[in-house]
Amino acid sequence: MPPPPVTFVVGISGLSSSGKTTLSRLLRCIFSSSFILHQDDFFWPDKDIPVREDGIQDWDCVEAINWAHISSVLEHIRTHGALPEDLKSLQDNSPVGATDDLVEAGFMERMKMKVKESELDEDVRIAILDGFLMLHQDSMVEDKMDAKMLLRVPQETAKQRREARMGYVTIEGFWADPPGYFDKIVWPNYYQDHKHLFIDEDVEGKIKPKVEEQRRIHTPPSLNTSTEDTLEWAVDILIQELKSRKQSAIAL
Repeated sequence: MPPPPVTFVVGISGLSSSGKTTLSRLLRCIFSSSFILHQDDFFWPDKDIPVREDGIQDWDCVEAINWAHISSVLEHIRTHGALPEDLKSLQDNSPVGATDDLVEAGFMERMKMKVKESELDEDVRIAILDGFLMLHQDSMVEDKMDAKMLLRVPQETAKQRREARMGYVTIEGFWADPPGYFDKIVWPNYYQDHKHLFIDEDVEGKIKPKVEEQRRIHTPPSLNTSTEDTLEWAVDILIQELKSRKQSAIAL
């Protein structure tokens, strides 16, 4: 029996509407051996989404996600280097995170050349785990990721993007945010579940150095980074992490 393929799992997490899915899709275009696992494919059925005291369903809390299922799929990916054949994605063709015209073709070619010149192992599969709230304190999936990127944008930018969306396809239908949903639910949940990562609990400030070093959580250098700059930053981080993984394997 041939040995299992080597699989590197990178998590791309962050506030809703911070650009996670867009970045994941762009990276998939650049790294030929990569594929995406969308956290949004693991929501509980609509009827099981938690309901707040004010009667609003909370799709942006930790309890809305079937983390045990994601964990088992990640174990499958580790073993087989691919998504399970029976996993059907609602999100892969979603208009949310569309990359059309966001990045110039010439820039994409330069990123592909950068990867080629880095001489990475071509047989390493790269699983990109795209989702929010993956780095909360009791996460079942963080230890299954080899590296993590935490995308951030200003609160007001995320709010504008989120409120501009028509809604989301769900397991049983369709969800559209009610008025005030971002301010009442999205932002407070994000703050509560990520403040422990940041100096003085300022989620728009700097990540704690120990968190970055020990938990291998990388954040872009600025809240207002362009799509191209964020993409190049992510490509560099991924190349760096893959090379580090290779050197560690050689040392063993």
